[in-house]
Amino acid sequence: MNCTIRKMTEEDIPDSLAIELDLEQDTWGVDGFKISFIHDESYVLIDNKNNQIIGFLFGYESCDEFNISNIAIKNEYRNKGYGTYLLKQIIQKKEHINSFFLEVRTTNIPALKLYEKIGFLPMYVRKGYYNNPAGDALVMGLICDS
Repeated sequence: MNCTIRKMTEEDIPDSLAIELDLEQDTWGVDGFKISFIHDESYVLIDNKNNQIIGFLFGYESCDEFNISNIAIKNEYRNKGYGTYLLKQIIQKKEHINSFFLEVRTTNIPALKLYEKIGFLPMYVRKGYYNNPAGDALVMGLICDS
């Protein structure tokens, strides 16, 4: 992939937020997005051909765990391997991390397939986790070899 991953900067927020707000379901909204930018680690995926932000990932470390709190790819780049690339690169970068966790809507089949392909396993369901529309979240985990 002809892409670059780097830490998100304040100047990246408008383009990244536009990707978030273009999602068809629950979004964090402007305030939630900005709060996460301040408190979490945040990365952007840039298409080197046009220097355009095409995806982002938010997460935070807790001891030897990394919790992925948000990941999204720009609509026209979805289902082309960019989400896989972004997630795998972050996992590789976090070589000191033993386990990764995330929540995913139980009806989000493309995301479930992506996480399963990378090696995430289902752990348990959080009932009523999502709004707009209401739905359950599947908590998934990836345990890395030390």
